[in-house]
Amino acid sequence: MAVLVARTICLAALDPQTVLDQHQESVVASNQCIQVEGFVFLSVRMVTDDHDFFDYAYKTRFCDAVADAFLMRMPRHETLTPLLQHFVMRQYLATTKFPERVLPYELNCHPKDSAVLARVFGIPEQEFAAWIPDWKTVQETVCSPSRFLETDVNFAALMEIAPEELQIELRKDAVAEFLNRYGMACHRFCSDGLLTSFSPQLAGSVTQEVLRDARVSDLLFLLNEIPGDPRLLAALATKLDELGMSIMAQWLASRGGLEFIDPAATRQCREIVGKGRLFQMAPYRTELDFDQVRGLLTKLDFSGTPLEIYNRWRLPFPGGASGSPPATDTDFNQGQSRLAAGDTVGAYPAFLRSIARHISYKACELAGECAFANRAYHEAALLFLQALATHPADGYGRSWFFLTRIAKRVGDETAFRYCAEKVKDVKLTEDERAILSSECGIGKEDQVHL
Repeated sequence: MAVLVARTICLAALDPQTVLDQHQESVVASNQCIQVEGFVFLSVRMVTDDHDFFDYAYKTRFCDAVADAFLMRMPRHETLTPLLQHFVMRQYLATTKFPERVLPYELNCHPKDSAVLARVFGIPEQEFAAWIPDWKTVQETVCSPSRFLETDVNFAALMEIAPEELQIELRKDAVAEFLNRYGMACHRFCSDGLLTSFSPQLAGSVTQEVLRDARVSDLLFLLNEIPGDPRLLAALATKLDELGMSIMAQWLASRGGLEFIDPAATRQCREIVGKGRLFQMAPYRTELDFDQVRGLLTKLDFSGTPLEIYNRWRLPFPGGASGSPPATDTDFNQGQSRLAAGDTVGAYPAFLRSIARHISYKACELAGECAFANRAYHEAALLFLQALATHPADGYGRSWFFLTRIAKRVGDETAFRYCAEKVKDVKLTEDERAILSSECGIGKEDQVHL
C-alpha cells in the first residue's frame, strides 16, 4: 500500500513538460488533443520549413482539434448536424480567443524530423474539462451582434443557432462580409436584390457538372459574376441545405426567381424556400411590360456571337451596369472608334463582346444602333430592351426612339402601340422627333421637347 501511495504522489507531482518529454513522439504525431497522465496535450504539427506560414495557419488546425475534443465531451446539439456543431464550436473558440488563452501552457517541443514544425500545449485535465462550455453558453457567445464582424464568422452556421430576432442582423453583416470576400455585385444582389452586373458569356458556359463539383466558396465567387442565375442559386442552396445550413440555403434560394433562365432551377429554389417559414420567393422589379414587346424578340438570332444565350432566353436580363463599362474595356473602346468612323459592321461584334463580358447600358445601346443600321431588327430590339433593363439614370429616350421604329418596321402592332406610348414621355432631339413623325406618324405635339 505504501508503494502505491508513493507512486500516486510521484505521478501527481509530474509537470506537463516532463510528461511531454516522455511521450513527445506520440503526442506530436497525433496532431490533435490527447490525454496522457493527467494532462490534455493540444498538438499542431505541419511538414513545412516555412515558420511564417506555420504561425499563420496553426490557429485554424488548433481550433479544429480543440473543437473536436470539446464536442466529444459534450451532449449532442438537438438540431445541428455534426459538421455544423464543429463549425459553431470553432466560432466559439475564435470569438473567445481560445488560442491566445492557452499560450501560458505552451511547452518546448523539438520534433526529431527537421522538416516538421510543431507547437504543443499541456493543460491539466481538470482545468481543460472546466473550459468545456454547454450549448447555451456557446449560443449566447457566438450570437452576440457586437461580435459578428470581430472574427472570421461562418454566418451560415450561426444562422442555424441564432434566435429569430437576430436573423436580420446576421444577414446584414453577412452581406457586408460578402463585399470583402466575393465582390460588389454579390454584395448588392444579396443585400437588396439589385443586379448590377452580369456576364452572359460566363452564364452560357456554366454546366451542371461545374455546379455539382464546385465548392460553396467557389459558387459564391461565381455569384459575383452571374448574380440572379437560378441554376447557380439552386446549386448553392442545395449544397448548403445538405450541410445543414438550411436558413442561408432558403435565403439564397429565395432570390432564384428568374424563371426564364432555367425553369427547373427556379422550381428547385422554390422547393428549398418552402422548407422554412422565414422567406418567400423574391420578385424582380422591372418597369418594362415584356408581354407587350415579346413579338419583337421571337425571331432574334445571336448564333455564332458571344450573346448566343439570348436565343434561349428571348428576354433581356433584368439588370447590368447602368452606365458605361470600365475605361479598360478594350472591346467597348474599339466599338466606339469604329462607330465614330461610320463602320457599324465592324463596331457591332466589338460591342457584343463587351456586353458578353459584363452587361452595360451604353454598350447595349450602341450595339443596338449598329444592329439597327445593319437591319438586324430583332437583335436590335433585344439590345435596346436590355439597355432599358439596366435601369439607366438617364438616356431612356434613344432606346425608345429606336424601339418604336423597329416595331413599325417589323409590323408588330402591339409592340408599336406600347413603344409609341412610351416614347411620348421621353426627351428627344429635333431630328429624332422629325424621324418619328415621318416614319411612324407620331406628331411632335406628343413628344417632350428638350
